[in-house]
Amino acid sequence: IESKGAIFLTEEAPDMLVMKARRGISEVLANKCSKVPFGRCLCGKAAMTRELQFAERIDECHEVEYEGMAPHGHYCVPITAAGRLYGVFNVYLSDGHPRCERDIEFLTAIANTLGGVLMRKKMEKDLQKSEERFQQVADNTQVWIWETDADGLYTYSSSVAEKVLGYKPEELVGRKHYFDIFAPEIKEAVKKAVLEGFAGKDAINGFVNQKMHKNGNIVLLETCAVPVVDNEGKLLGYR
Repeated sequence: IESKGAIFLTEEAPDMLVMKARRGISEVLANKCSKVPFGRCLCGKAAMTRELQFAERIDECHEVEYEGMAPHGHYCVPITAAGRLYGVFNVYLSDGHPRCERDIEFLTAIANTLGGVLMRKKMEKDLQKSEERFQQVADNTQVWIWETDADGLYTYSSSVAEKVLGYKPEELVGRKHYFDIFAPEIKEAVKKAVLEGFAGKDAINGFVNQKMHKNGNIVLLETCAVPVVDNEGKLLGYR
């Protein structure tokens, strides 16, 4: 196996491999193989069939050619994880290199590792997009979305809090409890009722309440919230 090859990823384009990394490959070949449709050449066939492709030398399956191309062979290995194709990587072989099961085991292990990394990256990217969409919705509605821990301390607040109560999210999160934003004369009674409700893991439905704006004015709100519990039923908080 030579120290030469490339990594292709599927990215967003359907049925298309895009070269993302290369080593020892000329600019001419990099341009010719910058995008490889599924089914074309050995890499494309590996993507289409999701099976390792092997060639001990240049043959009829090697569809990409250029002037001065030296004799060589290939392993082209699909990169998959959880049933999803993420790409293909290929390595160059000296001309006439025989198919070897030890090579295949080694390259398959690399492909599986790459697949796991790419799957986690995609999950992180999808989660980030989901959080961004949620934040956009939360910021463009008059509904104040919040979360607390099991003690009632705010752990999340949408930016609408500033429109409704005059508090920026960073003034609430980790600093104030749900019952802290009530008028002083009813705060303790509300705290007692809230903590009793938390202890029973009661859902909050249509609770009409008077909160105190940062400027001292009273704001009438209707609150709905549900308990958040772990796998063992332990209360984590409310949202």
